[in-house]
Amino acid sequence: LTANVTLKEGTNTIVVKATTADGADTITVRVNYIVAKNPPTVDITQPANNSTTSTKTAVVKAKILNINSKNDISFTLNGSNTSNFSYSTSSKVLTANITLKEGANTIVIKATTTDGTDTETVRVKYNAPKVLPTVKISSPKNNSTARQEIVTVKADIKNVSSKNEVTFLFNGQRVSNFTMRGTQFSASAKLKEGSNTIKITVQNRDGNDSDQVNVTFKKKVVTVPKPIIKFTNPKRPGRKARTQKTTAKATVTNV
Repeated sequence: LTANVTLKEGTNTIVVKATTADGADTITVRVNYIVAKNPPTVDITQPANNSTTSTKTAVVKAKILNINSKNDISFTLNGSNTSNFSYSTSSKVLTANITLKEGANTIVIKATTTDGTDTETVRVKYNAPKVLPTVKISSPKNNSTARQEIVTVKADIKNVSSKNEVTFLFNGQRVSNFTMRGTQFSASAKLKEGSNTIKITVQNRDGNDSDQVNVTFKKKVVTVPKPIIKFTNPKRPGRKARTQKTTAKATVTNV
């Protein structure tokens, strides 16, 4: 006996019975039909697992097989679900542009159909480029000599977020009375006679920088001419007086 039958998924029962005038015989067989499954597969090809980058943005690519559409995909970045990705049913490739946070980042892609589930995880470390602070004192000039007691200190400071990241020292003493407008530092200082030291230090989380100038203050010497006395009466010294009393007159200058 030969017969072609179509099995249902699961248990199938086949009974064959033969009957003649002499009697009957029956045989039963059971066939368990397991439908061949075609579960999805996920392979993240970019970025590489446990990689490190200094670029804040990254492109994610993954080969995903045996799914019907984008709806069968779950994409998470650092625990947050996102639908901001594309999936090509022809190339079977998922593509996403992501923004990394500083430090460790976790990318998880999961594909689910009625035939099963597959998940892949990659970890990427983002090291943000260092932004070092800089300072350059523009006035007064280093090793200059000042004649005025009050001097204006000017400097160009970059990559600091507030005055709290700036330290101004005048002759070793910290001075908090200064202004910051954008990158421009300005302060007034009263020089002592002789050598004076001006130092500015800046720092942020990535590093620090400092600049220092030395200024010599010399007081301006004022030259006073000596006094001059000139007699107008008598006009000539040694002149004989005609009377016992006389009036002496003179002009005095430079007093």
